[in-house]
Amino acid sequence: MCGIVGYVGNKNAVDVMHGGLLKLEYRGYDSAGISYFDKAKICTRKSAGTVENLFDHIEKNLCSNIAIGHTRWATHGKANDQNSHPHVSEKGKVSLVHNGIIENYLDLKNEFLSGTQLKSETDTEVVANVLEKILIETNDKIIAISKLVKLLKGSYALAILFDDDDKNIYFTKNISPLMIGSSENGNYISSDILGFCEEATKYLEVKNLQIGKISAKNIEIFDKNGKKIDFLLKFFSKNQNSSDKEGYPHFMLKEINEVPKVIKNACNLYLTELANLIDFDQKNNISNFEVSPFLKFKNGYFDNIKKIKLIACGTSYHASKVGELLFKSIGYDANSEIASEFIYSPQVFSRDTLCIFISQSGETADTLTAINIAKKHKLKTIGITNVETSTITKLCDYILPLVCGAEIAVASTKAYNFVYYKCLQHT
Repeated sequence: MCGIVGYVGNKNAVDVMHGGLLKLEYRGYDSAGISYFDKAKICTRKSAGTVENLFDHIEKNLCSNIAIGHTRWATHGKANDQNSHPHVSEKGKVSLVHNGIIENYLDLKNEFLSGTQLKSETDTEVVANVLEKILIETNDKIIAISKLVKLLKGSYALAILFDDDDKNIYFTKNISPLMIGSSENGNYISSDILGFCEEATKYLEVKNLQIGKISAKNIEIFDKNGKKIDFLLKFFSKNQNSSDKEGYPHFMLKEINEVPKVIKNACNLYLTELANLIDFDQKNNISNFEVSPFLKFKNGYFDNIKKIKLIACGTSYHASKVGELLFKSIGYDANSEIASEFIYSPQVFSRDTLCIFISQSGETADTLTAINIAKKHKLKTIGITNVETSTITKLCDYILPLVCGAEIAVASTKAYNFVYYKCLQHT
């Protein structure tokens, strides 16, 4: 799970990359890098190690108004300087960063790049060079990206700089998260709203196979065929301190100390609103009770549910084991499954099954794939997540938010402490 951030505006983009990448360091931290324009030329700096290690080796007082950056958790190749992002194409026309996995990159390499000298072991460098070749043929950036999208198989979020355009960051995505942030000082692109560094006041979630570009003042979105489409920016409320250490030496200690507050917040939400919701549900009158849209289940949604599957990965899977015991204690046939095993194991699906998917980030790839399998078989789906703008919230029938605030530490702290309790007992 890599982190992407980009910025174009009237602030120092190199400084913005520093702050944004630190916010996204939790997404991957074996290497980092940035590309920016300096005197109308793309410059790229990248290295293995932490974000701070990268910026220790970048010249001080660099000033540019446009840049893209990346933190990496290695999927292709070792964690070294060569495999770090951004990746620059052979002729230098394209620099891009990527979050995801291109499943057919070897096929693309063999078809398009037989004479190209690649410097890394990554799928991403293949994408950069294929895009460069298409760009040379088409001489149109949006059309070139459109043709690229039709070639790629897998998950990806791409932020792209072209060597002859120092005003725009181009982008596209499929499955992997990508968001646009807008502020009075410019526009941002990131895999997480934390990458906006509390600057953006409005945001847009890029949809699968959309293409676009951002400048300091404008945002443009196109469909996969290059046709311009309308969009709507949303306002969001910011918690200015949500991603700050607030005097603690590191985020994990801060987040451990926030656990009592988080449990109180969860109780306020679920044991106040949901206690009333349970009473109304028992009277078949749920639709008359006004609560958060996240909690307002359609009347009869839980009718005839006999089996419950709790599906997750890592720490969320361990939390699901507790949920399994709770459901069994009130008479349900419940079991927990690791998402990757759910995907690849033979399954017998029946309509009396409720699937509950747990992901702190809402972006866990195997969990998202499992949701799509459940939806394909017309099973009922509930998601439990800490990020209400994440992909899981778009896929599941209903969402139960964890209201834990940002978790920056790699080890889950606050979210793990909030387990179902009675929040699903009304099933």
